[in-house]
Amino acid sequence: MIHHREKSVVRRFDIFKLIVLLILIALLLWFWLSPPAFVQGPDEGAGETAVADTTTDTNNATTEDEGESEAATAVEPAESTAVPTIEAPTLDTPAPADGGLAVPTLNLPEDGLVAGPVSLSGTGTPGSEVGIVVDDEVVGTATVGDDGTWTFDAELAAGTRGISVQALDAAGSVANESESVALALTEITPPAFAEASYALAPGTVDFAGTGTPGTTVELVANGAVVGTAVVADDGTWTMPAALEAGAYDLSLRMLSTEGELLGEADGVTATVAAETEAAEEAEETAAAEFVPPTFTLPEGALTGGEISLGGTGTPGSEVAVVVDGAVVGTAVVADDGSWNFPITLPAGDFELALQAVDGAGTAVTTDPVTLTLAEAADTAAEAGSGEDEIETAVAPLPADFCKDAAPGIDQGDTYIVGVCEWLVKIANRLGIAYPDLIGVNPQIENPNLIYPGQVINLPPR
Repeated sequence: MIHHREKSVVRRFDIFKLIVLLILIALLLWFWLSPPAFVQGPDEGAGETAVADTTTDTNNATTEDEGESEAATAVEPAESTAVPTIEAPTLDTPAPADGGLAVPTLNLPEDGLVAGPVSLSGTGTPGSEVGIVVDDEVVGTATVGDDGTWTFDAELAAGTRGISVQALDAAGSVANESESVALALTEITPPAFAEASYALAPGTVDFAGTGTPGTTVELVANGAVVGTAVVADDGTWTMPAALEAGAYDLSLRMLSTEGELLGEADGVTATVAAETEAAEEAEETAAAEFVPPTFTLPEGALTGGEISLGGTGTPGSEVAVVVDGAVVGTAVVADDGSWNFPITLPAGDFELALQAVDGAGTAVTTDPVTLTLAEAADTAAEAGSGEDEIETAVAPLPADFCKDAAPGIDQGDTYIVGVCEWLVKIANRLGIAYPDLIGVNPQIENPNLIYPGQVINLPPR
């Protein structure tokens, strides 16, 4: 006999199934989104869950005689499934190829390096070792300090050196290396004095010499540094130093830009005389070089008119020609020690002398010599010309013709001749070359004969 469940029982059963389904979906989502480390299924052999419905008749009586009790509806759970253990994920970072050592760096030294000891420095991984490579050869190692810096004292030869730095691992293998950089080093030129010895006057003295460009030269006098100078790019140096009177042993020391000693010069001696001694020595030297001026008079019979006086003297000095006690002009002694002075004199006897200034500044006057000039008319008469005696065009020269000497007036392009002036004197006074003055005055027929008040031309100055 078939029994039918009531609608209320069926509805409750459907609701139960829906709840179970929702629970299963929630569990699946939880496993999918956040799987636990370990999930244990239900125990095997667990008892089945039975849901039994007891049918009660309308009279609330159990009808056993209608047959066995209504078969219970059993819901069997799904077979137990073992869930594998899921461990938390981890990330293994591969070790860097360089063993974890940073690429070391090299701080380039300043320009002006010279061959010899050079201090190199740079950065690296603290506590690691770095290798110093010069021209592809390892010359040493250095330890990087806690502050990440290293230093190394290298001995470098002159020329352009290629330098790089290697990062070394614990086994001493190269883990990283910097790029090679070029470093130029100048050949060392030992310092030297320009002179082997010095005789000096007290006060500031300029010393000079040679050395390695860019280095510093110290002048040492009797063990004390009295001056310093930087050697120029051309390898020379000059140095002012103040020295008192006395005897000195001088030497030189050459230092690098880092203050390291690069070389020393052989000592030289110097003597600084006292001021009076220095002045006396200067006077003696000048006096020894002074050559007193002399006359070289023309030979043979001379007649009044234009003549040329000459002689010797100290090259470069100026001599004044004195005629009958009056200065009539000056001449400059040439490099060969000779001087020449053209002059116009009438017939008669003249006493000639020279004046000059010696090296000590003292005026020197030579002993006078006598010059006799005959009348030009006498020569014409001896020739038997038969003509009347020729009147000389040269006026007699008064003995005191330079008594009231007065300078002329410089007007720029022209000059008004003063009293007792001649072209050589005017040229010397104005600083004009005598040939240039003659060249702009072609109207002057006799350069040795000009007159007070006469206007002459002046060359461009």
